Amino acid sequence: MTARDKRIAARLWHRDTSLWGGDANEQASIAQRLGWLDSPQWLCDNAADLDRWAAGVKAQGFECAVLVGMGGSSLAAEVLSQALGPTPSGLPVLVADNTHPLAVRRLEQRGDLAKTLFVVASKSGHTAEVTALSAYFWDAVCKARSDAGAQFIAITDPGTPLEKLARQRGYRDCFLNPPDVGGRFAALTAFAMVPAALLGLDLSDLAGRASTMATRCRGDQLVDNPGLALGLWLGEQWQAGRGQLQLRLSPGIAPLGAWIEQLVAESTGKQGKGLLPLLAPASSQRAAAAHGAWLAVGFARDGALWQQCDQVEKAGTPVLRLLLEDPRDLAGEFFRWEFATATAGAVMGLNPFSEPDVNASKEATRKLLSASKAPSPPVAGSLAELGASLRAAPAGSYLAVLAFLPADREAMARLQGLAGELGDCLNLPVTVNVGPRYLHSSGQLHKGGPQQGHFLVVTATTGWDLAIPGEAYSFGELNVAQAAGDLAVLAATGQPVFRLALDGDPAGWVGSLSDQLRAALLT
Repeated sequence: MTARDKRIAARLWHRDTSLWGGDANEQASIAQRLGWLDSPQWLCDNAADLDRWAAGVKAQGFECAVLVGMGGSSLAAEVLSQALGPTPSGLPVLVADNTHPLAVRRLEQRGDLAKTLFVVASKSGHTAEVTALSAYFWDAVCKARSDAGAQFIAITDPGTPLEKLARQRGYRDCFLNPPDVGGRFAALTAFAMVPAALLGLDLSDLAGRASTMATRCRGDQLVDNPGLALGLWLGEQWQAGRGQLQLRLSPGIAPLGAWIEQLVAESTGKQGKGLLPLLAPASSQRAAAAHGAWLAVGFARDGALWQQCDQVEKAGTPVLRLLLEDPRDLAGEFFRWEFATATAGAVMGLNPFSEPDVNASKEATRKLLSASKAPSPPVAGSLAELGASLRAAPAGSYLAVLAFLPADREAMARLQGLAGELGDCLNLPVTVNVGPRYLHSSGQLHKGGPQQGHFLVVTATTGWDLAIPGEAYSFGELNVAQAAGDLAVLAATGQPVFRLALDGDPAGWVGSLSDQLRAALLT
């Protein structure tokens, strides 16, 4: 498929749902998910009001904001928080999307609860993790004040259970997002821009950068259309059998990688097809280059990044370079990648706006939590068996370490470094995904994409737990059930699954995982 043959850009802007194939019902569903094309204009129209609103919130004495959200409801905001904010006039914004009791406790103890604003974000209004976490923090605030709603706002679609709850409880505000924007395509709407306003970012500036990119994405000529060019390149790599993409980013915008991973993997990982972004450090994963392509996003000043790209390209690996001038260009990148992902979906012949396999793990978790007697777990291999399986793995295989741990940024950096080390020695890509976050991201690709994965599910238990108000199960039970549920669904695909349970001092969990993996896989 070429831009000239199919006029992809023009058809996309005209909302021609036949671009992605499918029957009448699927095309009708796609038609309800194309509002992201208007999201730069939405931001232009709402930037000033959001800036004024955020200034009023800051004037109320809040010192921190906690964004309770999953996947598309939190990842873009996290990128902006870590890469751009907060400014002197804004608030720190922390993301709550981990159900491990230790992660919940750590977040609760990060600051003064009485001066924390909770932003509860869910497109559907009934996301399990968001419901549990918001119930916990609501209960904590209610113990300290009678008007707890003054410390809560909601972001959701019109008519959802969350909107109803926000009205009933007297939340400070309830922002209703355009309902025709899917969660992972919502980076330029309320889900990310309300937190961006709280960070003190200049939303009018971000809107201008996003709008400029959207305007550039209207042409059918590759040289003039950054989103089309990226999308066709992604599609071409998939057609050539290079579906594993080595992402390389400048340090200042490294958080963008997790958002790209979710957008691309969840959008394309279905029907046995898929593009798998790899986020290992730039100094590693050299061996995996033979199985994929490299894509670098960064600033001209990062000479080491471009030098490495040149070296890899000379060795025969396809490399695409995306050059940014300013960190605030992230707003434009959000739109470029959304447009590119929709384009890649057209090239691959799939619907990039659906996630048909995500609910399988959710349903498995619900069954585990509601069962009067714990069912027998699926058969999962040992670390020794994982090593033997990987050494015999065919070309194109990958290892995904699915860690249901309270991994902070430092822990994730250590685990990503380990992934690079293992990948180099095993001569295959290794990814690290934190649960339950990945269930709303690469989890779709694990189950619906190419059946080339080896999966290690890692859990860790403490000697204590936290109750979830209004539920018969605790955070610890929810976290373990989510891990077990996904393991069962993965096992049902026929792909190799393995499990590792950690205990002892939480400070040693990452080190223990690293030591055990090195011993099992590198000796």
